[in-house]
Amino acid sequence: MINKRSRGLTITELMVSIAIMVIGIMVFAAMQAFFSNDTKNRFIYGCLVSGASNALASCMAGQTPSSNTQCGGINVNISLSGSCQPTTSCNQISVTSSYNGFSYQESEYVCP
Repeated sequence: MINKRSRGLTITELMVSIAIMVIGIMVFAAMQAFFSNDTKNRFIYGCLVSGASNALASCMAGQTPSSNTQCGGINVNISLSGSCQPTTSCNQISVTSSYNGFSYQESEYVCP
């Protein structure tokens, strides 16, 4: 009986370990892409909410808001429905902020 001691790795073991490592790297890269896109979308929605809220607040104060605002380097478009001028009855004001296919709407009743 010949006692043969094996030293090192076989080619099969090496290929299996490389395959497992490649799969792990691909999963990590996919997670990075998913979470970075999710973070970008949350940032955009934060800017939309801020733009709409600020426009609604300035309208409730009797000032006409601008049609766009800058937030973190993006240009948020603001559209207003209703009058910012004080009236004798309750008035509904709706503000929609939008950017690149994303939009957010906020409404409020203003009474004298």
